[in-house]
Amino acid sequence: MAKFNPFKASQDTKTAHSNASTVQDKEKGYHKRPSSSRRSSYESATQGNGVVLAKNERYDATHDHGHHSRPASVNATFEDGIVMESGFRGYLVVFGGFLIIMAAIGYVSIYGIFQAQYNDIYGARGQSQSSISFVGSLAVGFQFGFTIIAGPVMNRFGHKVILWSGTIIGSLGLLLASWCTQMWQLYLTQGVMFGIGASLLNLAATAIPPLWYDKHRGLAMGICFCGAGIGGLAFGFIIPALINGVGIYWTLRIYAIFHFVCTAFASIVMRAPRQLSGPPIAARKDVINLAILKDPGFMLWFVAAALFGFAYVVPFTYIPSFAKDIVGLDPNVQGGQLLSIMSAANAIGRVLIGIAGDKVGAIRIAAVTYMLAGASCFIWMFATTHGALIGFSVMYGFFSGSFFTLVASITANIVGLSHLGSGLTVIFLTNTPGNLFTLPIAGKIFESTQDYKAMIGYTASMYLAGGMILFFLMFYNHYTKRVDAVPGRRTFDFSTHIPYSPMNILVYSGEGISRTSLIHTVNSLRSLVGQHYDVMKIDDKGLLTEPWEESTSLLVFPGGRDLPFVRDLSGPANDKIKSYVHSGGRFFGICAGAYYASDRITFEPGTPLEVQGSRELGFFQGLCRGAVYPGFVYESESGARAVELCLNKDIFAQDQLGFEETTVYFNGGGYFVDAERYPGTQVLAWYKHSPSQIEAGSAIKAAMVACQYGQGLALLTGVHPEYDATHLDARNPDYGPEPNIVTRLLEKENERRTFLRSVLTKMGLKMSQPEPAVAVSPSVILPPGAIQGIPAVTPLFLASLQPSLTNTLTSTLMRQANADHDIQEVNDTFHLVASPQHPIPVHTPTVNETEEGEGEEKVTKNIVICQAGPPSPAQTPEFDMGAFFQHLQHVRQLVHDPFSSFRFGNSLMYGQVVTSTQTMLDKNFGLCQQLPDGFVCNATIQVSGRGRGRNSWISPPGCLQFSMVLRHPVQATHASAVFVQYLVALAVVESVCSLPGYEDLPLRLKWPNDIYAEAPLDHPSQAEVARASNGQPAGPKMIKIGGVLVNSNFSGSEFLLVIGCGVNATNPNPTTSINHLIRYHNNTTGRNLDVFSQETLLAHILVKLEEFHKRFLGGNGRGFAQFEEMYYKRWLHSDAMVTLTTMTPHKRVRIQGVTLDYGLLKTVAVDEQGRDIVGEEYRLQPDGNSFDMLKGLISLKA
Repeated sequence: MAKFNPFKASQDTKTAHSNASTVQDKEKGYHKRPSSSRRSSYESATQGNGVVLAKNERYDATHDHGHHSRPASVNATFEDGIVMESGFRGYLVVFGGFLIIMAAIGYVSIYGIFQAQYNDIYGARGQSQSSISFVGSLAVGFQFGFTIIAGPVMNRFGHKVILWSGTIIGSLGLLLASWCTQMWQLYLTQGVMFGIGASLLNLAATAIPPLWYDKHRGLAMGICFCGAGIGGLAFGFIIPALINGVGIYWTLRIYAIFHFVCTAFASIVMRAPRQLSGPPIAARKDVINLAILKDPGFMLWFVAAALFGFAYVVPFTYIPSFAKDIVGLDPNVQGGQLLSIMSAANAIGRVLIGIAGDKVGAIRIAAVTYMLAGASCFIWMFATTHGALIGFSVMYGFFSGSFFTLVASITANIVGLSHLGSGLTVIFLTNTPGNLFTLPIAGKIFESTQDYKAMIGYTASMYLAGGMILFFLMFYNHYTKRVDAVPGRRTFDFSTHIPYSPMNILVYSGEGISRTSLIHTVNSLRSLVGQHYDVMKIDDKGLLTEPWEESTSLLVFPGGRDLPFVRDLSGPANDKIKSYVHSGGRFFGICAGAYYASDRITFEPGTPLEVQGSRELGFFQGLCRGAVYPGFVYESESGARAVELCLNKDIFAQDQLGFEETTVYFNGGGYFVDAERYPGTQVLAWYKHSPSQIEAGSAIKAAMVACQYGQGLALLTGVHPEYDATHLDARNPDYGPEPNIVTRLLEKENERRTFLRSVLTKMGLKMSQPEPAVAVSPSVILPPGAIQGIPAVTPLFLASLQPSLTNTLTSTLMRQANADHDIQEVNDTFHLVASPQHPIPVHTPTVNETEEGEGEEKVTKNIVICQAGPPSPAQTPEFDMGAFFQHLQHVRQLVHDPFSSFRFGNSLMYGQVVTSTQTMLDKNFGLCQQLPDGFVCNATIQVSGRGRGRNSWISPPGCLQFSMVLRHPVQATHASAVFVQYLVALAVVESVCSLPGYEDLPLRLKWPNDIYAEAPLDHPSQAEVARASNGQPAGPKMIKIGGVLVNSNFSGSEFLLVIGCGVNATNPNPTTSINHLIRYHNNTTGRNLDVFSQETLLAHILVKLEEFHKRFLGGNGRGFAQFEEMYYKRWLHSDAMVTLTTMTPHKRVRIQGVTLDYGLLKTVAVDEQGRDIVGEEYRLQPDGNSFDMLKGLISLKA
């Protein structure tokens, strides 16, 4: 089996519901915590019980409005290899294709009956047989040749237009033919008009169903195209009977009515999927991409397809007359029966050939069936009995229709799904000469020889020549390492991947994941790619309910136990994973993650640890068997080894790694059985030494494989390339058969890092700057410390605009501290340091404290109180606190505001590396209560930053991230605290865009609390590049650059809010940044606007936010109404159409705005024409919903 290279040309590529128990008495809409903590909290757009909807009602959070309902997702899913939005919808599409092929294309199978009648009618008028047969040739020729126009028509107007046009034109052509009296009239009606209609219908029937199916694409197309055979079978009996009963003209009228009914029904039910890896074929602009003609493989297929067109219709046309002239049978009775038999066999053959193509490969099956169809013609050539003709009809009928069944699969295999429209158009065009002239050619051969044998020989030669070319194409594919079209495993070409990737890398952390493997996985990824991606953990609930796919570059499953994965992820969650990968996503399965992503697993058979069975993901098509080496024990290192790997030189040669073998950590992993024989699978590394329990004499075992799945890639490994040897404890007594395992791994540590960097690069990920080589030796083992890739937590510096403010705050904090100057809070412990001139003890985490998001919070945080003034820039090199206070004073002087006092930012606590600014304030309620209004905590790096939901991450460089304490009065009923999240996001945008010269920067607001920017054309987004690669016009793409998080604590007569905000200020990765927008604006307009420093931007945001909050609380009681115009100017959703997927059926609505009482999203239902339905209004609260507003859908979170 030919191998493929997955790394070729790799580049970076309305159910109403609420709960009365969650309502705070003084403020509706907040979720109440136990009274002992006197705390109610909400997290913007994340924490909640569901969606609150009101239809012609005022929202009242004190009533229970309904029941829980599971959302019906409109996302494409995969079940048993089928790509569908709804199983029933997918089946309707195939049935519609079947009806089209039966009524329109099945005409080819029965034209011989019409031709026999026309021979009697027009032959008596002196018309030749070739001129009469030209009617059928015109119909078939236009069926294929008109594709050159049908393709652009579908592209410009959509598939519904060509479906209905084909229905009307084709039916009208048959109807008008029933009144024809001249041959030229038949040419125009039954020939040209019907052919055009058939062409339009045929393109839709061929192009739409393949987009719904993957693994069973051949079967789906076989079912569609067996319609021609079934139609021929039925019509072979019905048409002669009608002709004998009502005459040929009324037969044409009846057939026209039947044609209209079938194709009209198909036009109603057929449509392309709404979500695919790329736009539906009807939306593509590359209907004819001439570049595919440069592919020698495609040109071979081009010729083979052309030869088919010169042969296929001849037996269907001449078998009735052959039966009459040679065997002496009635052409209408026995001749029609022969056509029926041929059509029945054709119908059966198309389905079975489709199944065979799915299993064996479309090109192989096409080559064999071409040869057998050609061979069957020799039975016809020498047939002298009725039985021989029946045998020929069965054999020819069965094998001759393979082209129709396999054309989509073969073409997609050669040119890819992204150019399927181009490929089908060209292939159908190449059929045109044959279909247009084959019957006249056959007629001329017969007229010149008065012998059917020459005509039959011509037919056989076309098939045999085509079969030979297809066999040659097979060998060519083998030579060029192109894989045959086994669905779901097309040749993967990373040149089609984009140089701009989504921003997140998700690491699964649900039950079953080994803590040790999780730590090493997260930290290795942060070390290698942390400058460009947010590496975050996600659990089973997050995978199922969060809209993570669009923003994820890589999904990683570390080692552990896969049975909990099966329990927690089977069904919808796995469907989401498969859909994500199929549409171009990337999956990395390590050890248990690799077992789980294989089609079948066998683990430790015959032992208490035995696990066997099938798995749903099936990215690797075969069996993953393990453990490769003995001794494995869960949550132990007893089976750990340092194993040698042999790398695939064909894959890694160009990387110049400097080594062909390396050593990595192993503990319980498997190998991929017979990986080399599976198409779409590439072995990256093998185990160098085969252990005794693996069958003796067999080939070395695949330890790491890359598996193409749709347009995505799965990288699976039985070993642990993510384990950093410098963080393994050589004194661990659990290490079993290899006491020197750590020593051996340390010797190869630099190779491991180089190898993993190369693998991730080939997967299309951007790498951070290489780190210096690790200087280790067997005698020098590094002590366990801060994990590689997670910087150690640094001291916090506390300073104020005025020393008196620092002194007051210090006195407050000292009252909270014990005799050792420690403040022991619920989540963190803080140690107060009075002077920065003395050495500051920095706690070094132990090995058990190194897990991201947990251990760092156990580390004591040193707070350096700078009573004499801000620390020097040398002490805080990444953020100049003195410069910040200067900018703060300057910006305040620019505000024309009747208020004379400012508070926001007067006191600031900064740390270069912290756990989470939000966590340190929000989760330490006692400390937070003592902090003044407007107190700000900011950091350069957060190693466990908090986002919406359960999201946590290590922040990339260049991100301005801060949290602020805000005291909001409960009695301000006109100014609901729910609007604070909107004010913060608006303040971030306006702090920049309200400055002179900066007004045109494309900063926008995405409801409820995200900050977006229009991607500069020099920094294209993922979708932008994808559209360009598909020949679509470029257009603006909105990408996220910031977000807001608000936590609420109720304290006395006020809400104690902790506002968290992060915005990409200076780093163009992983999305874009404010400074990048400014530089792009300068380059395109000739302006010379200054970029922002972190200190300047924070000062502008705080001043603008304080200005807004004062207006919000005052403003003559107008609350958020006074910000409406400004807010709607910046937000993305005015009159946007979205779908409420929480209702059945889904409801299409138009966004009208935000309500001024509780900040709910206000929408109104629309009809099919997009007109508002008066009185049908829906309101949604920000928390409890998953919003993909830019994608046009809103769904209830489970």
